[in-house]
Amino acid sequence: MIKQRRKTFRIEKNFPIFCCSVGKSLLGKGIGRNISRGGLSMEIESCFSRGEDVEMEVYLSSGKKTFYSTEVIGKVIWVKKNDGYQGDFCNNYFMGVRFLEKDKEANEMLASFIK
Repeated sequence: MIKQRRKTFRIEKNFPIFCCSVGKSLLGKGIGRNISRGGLSMEIESCFSRGEDVEMEVYLSSGKKTFYSTEVIGKVIWVKKNDGYQGDFCNNYFMGVRFLEKDKEANEMLASFIK
């Protein structure tokens, strides 16, 4: 088992994300790369700013059941330019987000998904 330095256990999994700035019009779509109860990291097409609050739609699936959450608010902790990416989906940036607010359904979904 890989030893983790984080406070919460993080799993590696690819999943679609739609993200928008809270109070602004910037919108981005991306691919989540890992997730924990405390936050996630993703590749995303749009550049958000460090410290910016974002609202995310996160799509997670486990087996045949698909989970969906619209009530996840987070703060951008870090952003890095993805200079070497070549592919069909334009993921120009890597971004780490810490969750600030999750509704009860999102909390339950993350708890059942991350065991």
